[in-house]
This record gives sequence, structure tokens and C-alpha cells, in this order.
Amino acid sequence: MLVILLLKNINRKKYIRWTSICNNIINNTVYFDNKGIEQDKKRIKNLLVLKTFRKLITNKILLATKSFSGNASESLKDLYLQLKLDKYVLKNIDAKNWHIKAKAIQEIGVMKLEGMQDKVYKNTNHKNDLVRAESQITIIRLTGFEGLKFLDTLTQPISEWYQIILLRELSHFTYDSFNGIDIWLKSKNNSVVIFALKLIDEYHLFELYNEVLLCIEHQSEKIRQQAIKTIAKIFNSTTPSLFINIFDKEVYANKLVIAIALQEIGTDNEIPFLIEKLQTENIQLKTILTRTIAKINPNQFEDICNNSISNHYPMDLIVKQIKEEITI
Repeated sequence: MLVILLLKNINRKKYIRWTSICNNIINNTVYFDNKGIEQDKKRIKNLLVLKTFRKLITNKILLATKSFSGNASESLKDLYLQLKLDKYVLKNIDAKNWHIKAKAIQEIGVMKLEGMQDKVYKNTNHKNDLVRAESQITIIRLTGFEGLKFLDTLTQPISEWYQIILLRELSHFTYDSFNGIDIWLKSKNNSVVIFALKLIDEYHLFELYNEVLLCIEHQSEKIRQQAIKTIAKIFNSTTPSLFINIFDKEVYANKLVIAIALQEIGTDNEIPFLIEKLQTENIQLKTILTRTIAKINPNQFEDICNNSISNHYPMDLIVKQIKEEITI
């Protein structure tokens, strides 16, 4: 026990000393424009052969890089390269263990090691979820919109969460154009189609209205739902009537999406249809339809309020709730 405690104490002191060395070199890099950095580098030259220390300083540099931007971020990248830490990430990206590979790819993205983009790209369709996701995120960080070319041949799914992350990464770049989006909309990979629709929505690609229209008839409920959301953002004068025409044959979840979309783009022409659909027994749908009518034409909502049906459950509660919403 005494030996174990002694070893733990030695390791703890060593870790504290190493942490101090790492913090010192990073602070000199970020705050003092690399002054004294050569001396720092000489001090850690022998330590870099130790895997534990190398892991510590790499993690410190990665954390600092995530926290800074501009010149500070570039200086940290220079430090990373001067310490030749990139040769280790190059080795790890070819590791058989998926967690080592994924971490290496993430490191490439954080440090923006452009020279490794080909190796990263090869993993964008990897069978392991994490390796694949980190590769897709990293290729976007390295090449921006051009990196989306991985969608051309992607067979593995992109989860909804990672679609959000990819859109966030793209927001750091100035939009120029999409090449191949027509291919993505016809992909056999449903997640690729959904992501392409989200891109059209996010960047308001009105010129692709007709292409999105084709997805309204897709066999996948989720693709049709996203197509409804997207077309509501790039709508034209015919869109409200289109929604009315497909309403009855859609699944319940998509009916809700249509009703909500009509709150923004609906006209008086759709009011009679919406009033007719108030006969539904589903309280949630009945509530959304009533809210939609109120947003399109408040006078029509007043007529509903004065109708005898509004005195009965559940319309009495629905009308009361929407009245309160309008007041707020």
C-alpha cells in the first residue's frame, strides 16, 4: 500500500509539473507572441517522446485552439506543427481501433491540417458511426461547401443530430453554390435526401422549387415531411393550394406540419377547407387548425368563437387558449 501511495504521489507531482510546462508554452504562444517559446521547446524536447506527456500537451493545445480564433489560433497551429505532433495524428488516423481513428480525425479538424483532407475524406462513409461523423465534420471544416461532395456516394445514414452539426459547421463559411444537389435529392440514402432538403431550406434556394416538389410524393414519410417544411420556406403562390391537395392523404404527423406551415403562407382561400377539417376528433390537430385560421384571418376566428360549437368541449378550451395567445 505504501509503495502504491508513493507511486501515486510521484505521478501526481509529475503531472502537476508537466501541466505547468504545457500551460507556460501555450500562454507564451497566445499572449506573448511566441516570446521565449524556443526555450520552452528545448525544455520539452525530451518529454515529447513520452506518450503520456505528448497526449497532455496535445489536449492542451486542442482545448486552447477551440477557445481562441484569429492570430492566436494560427499561433497555436504553428506550435502544434513545430512540436511535430502532426506525425502522431497521421499515424493514428490509420489505427484499427475506431476510437483512436475518430479522435485523430477530430484533431485534424480542430487544428485544420489541410494536407490530410484526402485521408479524412476516405472515412466519410466509414462503417463506424463516430468515425464517419467526425470525418464528415472535419472535411467541412477543411474545405467548406466543397466538402459536401461526400454526399454523392454516401451509403451510411447521417443522424439528425449530426445533420444539425454539419449545418452549423457550414455556417462558418460564406455560401457560394451547391454542386450536385439534384443528385442528392435523388439519392437512395434517405438521410442524404433529407439533408439536401435542409440545405435548400437553410440557404433559400428558390430555384430548386420544382426539384423539391418531386419529394412531396416520396415513399418515405420523413422525406415528405422535410419536403413540406422546405417548400414552405421557398413557397410561391401555388404552394398553399398544393398543401390542401395533399392534406387528406398524408399521415398524421405530416398533417400537423402542413397546418403549421399554412399559418405563415396560408390565404383566405384555404379557410373553408381548414374549417371543414375542424371536425376531426384529434384535439392536437383541432387546436393547430384553429390557430392557423386565427393567424390567417382573425375575423374568421371570431366567427368560430361565436359559433355554438365553441361552447362545447374541447372547442371551448381551444378557443379560450388561442384567445389568450392572441392577447399576449
